[in-house]
Amino acid sequence: MKNYLDIKKNKILAAIYGGRFKEFLRLYNDLLENIETVNFFSEEDQKKINQIQHIVKVFFPEITKNCNGENVYKKIRKKNAEIARNQLRNVEHVEYNVWKQRLGLTEKQFRIMLKTVTILQITIGCSIFCRRCNEWSLPGPRVHFSFDAVKKIMLDLKKAGNSQYICYGASDPLDWRDKDKNIIDILKFARSHNCEPDYGILTKIPKGSEKIAENLLEMSSDIGVSITRKNRSRIRNIEKKTGKKFQAHHDDEHLLIPAGRDEDFVSIKSSITDNYGTQITPKEIVMIIPAFTSPLEPTGQSRINITPDTSFFIKREAGVKALLVEYFKPLKTIDQMGDEFTMGRLLDGQIENILMDNGSEGVSVPGMMNMAEYFKTFEPDIVFNRAKLFPAVLKRLKTEILISNKKKDNLSEKLSHFRQKAHVYLNFCRVKPVAEYKKFTFSFYLKSIKDYLKRHPSEREIIIFLKKNEKAKYNKEYAYISDISENGINLLIKKSEKNIFHIFQGLVFLLLENPDNKIIEKFIEKYPAKYDPETGRFCQLFRF
Repeated sequence: MKNYLDIKKNKILAAIYGGRFKEFLRLYNDLLENIETVNFFSEEDQKKINQIQHIVKVFFPEITKNCNGENVYKKIRKKNAEIARNQLRNVEHVEYNVWKQRLGLTEKQFRIMLKTVTILQITIGCSIFCRRCNEWSLPGPRVHFSFDAVKKIMLDLKKAGNSQYICYGASDPLDWRDKDKNIIDILKFARSHNCEPDYGILTKIPKGSEKIAENLLEMSSDIGVSITRKNRSRIRNIEKKTGKKFQAHHDDEHLLIPAGRDEDFVSIKSSITDNYGTQITPKEIVMIIPAFTSPLEPTGQSRINITPDTSFFIKREAGVKALLVEYFKPLKTIDQMGDEFTMGRLLDGQIENILMDNGSEGVSVPGMMNMAEYFKTFEPDIVFNRAKLFPAVLKRLKTEILISNKKKDNLSEKLSHFRQKAHVYLNFCRVKPVAEYKKFTFSFYLKSIKDYLKRHPSEREIIIFLKKNEKAKYNKEYAYISDISENGINLLIKKSEKNIFHIFQGLVFLLLENPDNKIIEKFIEKYPAKYDPETGRFCQLFRF
């Protein structure tokens, strides 16, 4: 149902954006018909339904003016609430064997997956679901891993050599319960078995868990707290009682409104996800990549279900390291044999990020390179500055490769590696090679976007709506791009010294208007491109 609801959400949104309210009502009634007889929704199902309901609420004035969707809204809300109440009354505890069998992965897949885990979500649902919840947490804990399951998964992660994960995600870790056990029992087990995660506990300290928080402070646990007006006095009382201070992770008055209410479904905001990798939940496992927070990805992340058919796992990167990942380049992954490789293509979530990226600082996360900054690396001034830095780079490469004792390669292999790295850097300091890289960069991205837009008509319509103000600007300032010929694209890219990102955006708008644009298609065919993970650049794809 997750895929069905995701598709339905985007179709409903596209119909509303396009003012096609008869189509909207048909889609909305179809949704109601499909869920009326269902007696269980997964966590992701409920989130998608909540998002659809919120979309309808945001556009309610336009909807009621053009059609009658109020009765459908009420019936869906009633059905969703009925299932939520049932789950809250019958809280489930998931055992390890049941969970693992449901995944259906081979032992090899399972072991490789464990190496990529960044989040171990021990509970589904949260007693404090707040406005800036990037995962649209469901109200109230309703599913827990059993204590035995948590212990076994932690030992699995230890065996996989993975301690870089957090016991947090769409839930508050202090909500976790199994009979008389709570999060303290999990941490004590982890410490006694040397499998404590590198990342600490992040909590809001739900009501009724004050004693747990006191004990965590007394244990000198790594614990961060999100502070709001609602829990401020509770936190101060605990700190006064223990004589110790919590580490403040947030102190924001705007965390008081229920989840998702800050999503207006008409704008693009920066991502609030800071990891690439796998999230384990009591019901499923998913791969996560950061995404701009938008109507396409209201959770600020793109999620890919891991199934027995999964052939790769995204390499784990979290926190500051995740900011250094260039989200607009093919990702590093691990295959089913456990070998690392770089993908030859972009994932759909990455292409959506590229389409959403307008180059503004307001959209980009601080510390993360955006597309506008990336295209600046092709500008002559930047190329010249790179050349001036070559002596310093050469010195660093000597230290890292020739002098360092980390690598056990013999001298001949070290020299070969050193020369290759030096050549790669020097090649990007010359105007002619850089012009070639720039041309193939355009070709690779334009092909990725063209293929995506042809496969995703509803998403294309949503993106056009979200970028309509930008499009008006480009129509005015870069009108000449729409009349460009195939050779003109090559010439324009070759001669461009400034505003390279804006030229790229102008071509993207042509594809948004028509994914079958023949001029762009001929340019792509004439200059087929691939990504070279060794150099981190786009170059010519040779066809035999």
